[in-house]
Amino acid sequence: MPNRLRVPRAMSHHAFCCVRLPQKNLRGFTDSKTLPQNAVSVHIQSVQQEATMSEQIIRIKRRINGLTLLLVWVMVFALPAFLVLLSLHYLFDLARVARQRAIAGAMTSEMEVFRQDLVVSSFIQNSMDKYFAGLSDLPDYRDPAAVLAGLASATGIQPAGIICHDADTADFAHHFTPFLAQQIKSLPRNLMRRYLVNLNQQLDCKFYSQQVETATRAMFRFADAERAGKDLDQFFRRVFTLITEIPLIPQRVSKSISSQLGGVVYFYYQPFIVDEAAARFIKGGCLLIFRGAEIPWKNAALAAARRASPGLLRSFVGQANSLWNSDKNNPEIVTRFYEDSAGYHLISTFSQTSLVDITQGGTLLPVNLRSVAEKMPLLKVSVAWPQLQHPLLPWLSHITFICRLYVLFGAFFLLRFFFFGIEFRAGITSKVVVGTGFVLLLPVLLLLAGFVTWHQFHRIYGWYIAEARQKDAYVDFSEGFSGYQTTLQKSIFDLSQTVDKLLRTDRLRNIESLFQKWLKDSIASDLILDLPDRQRIKVLSAKHRVLEGPQEDANRRITGFAIINAFDENGRFNDVFTEDQKRDAIAIDSQFVSEVINRWGRLYQNLRFHQGSRFSTVYLHAPDQNRPSALLNMKVGNEDMLRDYVQRHFVTVPDVQTDFYLLRDEDGIRRYYSLFDQREVSEPELLASFNLAVTSGQHSRRIANRDLVQIFAMSDYPLLLVMRSNNVTGHYGSLNFIVLLLAYAVLLLLFVFLVFMLIYLRPIREFIRVTEAVAAGDYQQQVELSQADEFGDLKTTFDTMIHGLEQRRRLAHFVSSEVIKAVESDSEESMAVGGERIDATIAFVQLEKLQHLQADATAEQVFDILSDFIAAADLSAGQHGGVVDKLVEDTLMLVFRGNSERPDHAAAACAAVLDLELKMRAPGLRICAGIASGPVVSGRIGSRLGKLDFTVIGDTVNLAARLKAQAKKAASTGIIISPGAIRILKGRARVSFIERVEIKGKSREYPLYELLSLRHT
Repeated sequence: MPNRLRVPRAMSHHAFCCVRLPQKNLRGFTDSKTLPQNAVSVHIQSVQQEATMSEQIIRIKRRINGLTLLLVWVMVFALPAFLVLLSLHYLFDLARVARQRAIAGAMTSEMEVFRQDLVVSSFIQNSMDKYFAGLSDLPDYRDPAAVLAGLASATGIQPAGIICHDADTADFAHHFTPFLAQQIKSLPRNLMRRYLVNLNQQLDCKFYSQQVETATRAMFRFADAERAGKDLDQFFRRVFTLITEIPLIPQRVSKSISSQLGGVVYFYYQPFIVDEAAARFIKGGCLLIFRGAEIPWKNAALAAARRASPGLLRSFVGQANSLWNSDKNNPEIVTRFYEDSAGYHLISTFSQTSLVDITQGGTLLPVNLRSVAEKMPLLKVSVAWPQLQHPLLPWLSHITFICRLYVLFGAFFLLRFFFFGIEFRAGITSKVVVGTGFVLLLPVLLLLAGFVTWHQFHRIYGWYIAEARQKDAYVDFSEGFSGYQTTLQKSIFDLSQTVDKLLRTDRLRNIESLFQKWLKDSIASDLILDLPDRQRIKVLSAKHRVLEGPQEDANRRITGFAIINAFDENGRFNDVFTEDQKRDAIAIDSQFVSEVINRWGRLYQNLRFHQGSRFSTVYLHAPDQNRPSALLNMKVGNEDMLRDYVQRHFVTVPDVQTDFYLLRDEDGIRRYYSLFDQREVSEPELLASFNLAVTSGQHSRRIANRDLVQIFAMSDYPLLLVMRSNNVTGHYGSLNFIVLLLAYAVLLLLFVFLVFMLIYLRPIREFIRVTEAVAAGDYQQQVELSQADEFGDLKTTFDTMIHGLEQRRRLAHFVSSEVIKAVESDSEESMAVGGERIDATIAFVQLEKLQHLQADATAEQVFDILSDFIAAADLSAGQHGGVVDKLVEDTLMLVFRGNSERPDHAAAACAAVLDLELKMRAPGLRICAGIASGPVVSGRIGSRLGKLDFTVIGDTVNLAARLKAQAKKAASTGIIISPGAIRILKGRARVSFIERVEIKGKSREYPLYELLSLRHT
């Protein structure tokens, strides 16, 4: 039926109609130079009589007010672009803060692990675990010196001695360094063997030798197992003159102190246990002895820094001020988070154990105290900024550019609409026009979302900031109090040096006056100096008095006397008691003595004396002797110390109100008093909060959803900090406006969602379903959609595309990867005939004696052999960056092209061919291969309109083929390699010269080299 178009008789000046006529309607008079007037009228009349036409386009151009277009540009283009950028910046800030908060816990845990790794015992444990886990051969127990040297070379730790035993713990051998050998002249073989049997629980395992088993069990026949174990531990303790008892556990580092060995000693026992026939056998073992003085702490620090978790970095940072020369607490020694241009960081101090390791250097004395105090670094755990930023942040500049283009496009589009009008087309275009009408409401929706998000964020962020500020204030208080205690420790240490000078000059009468003067400016309650021969100087403070317990003075006197007389002139304990021996009345535990001596003035609590006080003990050692000559003891009350610190040193935090309360245990009942006015707390709600804080360490509550109160209880001192922040959330807009704006946004969102659901979302979801199925590999899917608009056309195109994908999947099995890449390329040059000169390595590989097999085997069997050969070659070449170029009868051509990603093409080719030779050797086949490296021409050969072949040609290809023909002379691997490839490998190839032969294309006799293997670098 002919197309018809009705043209209106009259049109207003605000609109006009433009008609495009079909070509078939113009045919017959468009070629005429002159056109009769009546012919044109007749033709237009015939066109007017047509009803519809398939190609008609109606342009409706309307003039719109410029101010209206400006408002449309602002609301549809400018404002959304601005809000998008503003929201992105806000999102990036939120993401950074959220990720910082999320990773803070991991950084804190990493810091704790970092501290633990810095302890020398942890360093030894990690090193031994790594060394013995990678040990492939059992050590030779008959040569312990060689075992010791190998372990020291691999781990960087030099043991002082080693004791190795063989299978069934039948015999042992040892090797000690000269120092240890001088201290330990000999080892009782029978007792040492019994100790090793008890240590590795040999009696619970199977024995290789029945004779050894009988003899070993006879050693423990008449002994109680528990009693025998204690006796053997005592024997081990006497051998190494250990001050403290240690339970040695296999594969765990045990730490002790030896006066004879001059300090800290570490032990590590590694048994070699195997499971055979559902039984456990001991094939050997090594007992290692380490002296702390011989282990450099720097090695432990370097090892700990390298053990960081993925995504985190460990390092050390120095301090600007010296702790030794400073009278005040160094503000840098604070565990805190901070950020800079490099990333987000957490810094903290060393653990007490690692500080003791550094200060004492493995000895009994703090020989490195001054150097450590002057240059002690801090620990730092860091996270780089790229790991904290939002993934879109690197694209922010591109997004900004796109938003600017969007705004400019809107201006251009509206200007064109203003001057030339706009074109409407039936079908999907009308749907886009309807959707564009709803886009005008987008700014309101963005404003709603922005207002609600901003409002909620400020509420949450307000609570978070208040909570973080209070926690930081508590951390600052705790660390400041630690620095305050350090100041007290330094003051008592300085006093001990003055006392030591007076003792060396026999001026005992001046000590009492010195103590009285010192106590006037101190919060200590008393000072006691214990001297030999039961002499004692005690001075009480006139300002600070702390009540003593019933037997406190007697206990302190006995303890001081016991410590003074616990050592002989060589620094050894006078008596070592066993459990069944009766101790003397003034005997004291050696571990307690070690702890008191090693504190060096640090405050500690002794529950045997007084629970409400702290003590600080410094021992003065005799000249040129490793034993104490005097013991200086200071006592200070907890409440006096806390009150003095808060009044004189604590700095309040802005917007945080802090109150302090003391905890006192009176007849088993907790009572709380104000720190300053001693007012007892009686409010039930506050008492309940205090009890929760004491139990858990911290308790928080919100008052009227506006004020935040957090209660922190110190773990070592009876003090509670009550911190309050008022009006945390602040004030925001009217609630009615929020409800109205939210209701409007919800209704608008629902309406837009329903419209787009009916028009767009249902077809799009169908396409998504099919796309996901196709992405999963199901190419039999079809779009189930019956629409006559553009979605219908898209359905047809989509189904055609799926069919093409199925054909491509099938075709990919018949071509190489280079051909697939050429086909996938959008450039026409990828299908053009031509090539380029590159460096490559070519390998021709032939299955030897395949022609002889053809006479005895069926065609199917030969085909299977060739298929396995090609599959193995394709796998080996693909693993090393090469491709199978072609198959000619029973010979494969492998190509390894050199590029920036794989510059070492010669090594890749050799490795692939050696791998293929090994795979073919397994089923009893042998290959003949020739490898040559050099320049080739790589590209596409063939007809542009017909078949194309992506291959390489050149003299290198011919040389590889001719070397393959000589490969039968390579008796070992069957692989001949060219001298050029050998030179490229630079000594990594193990080759064998065969002979010189004449090869076609070469003017001189050509040397043949057989490729044996590759050396790994």
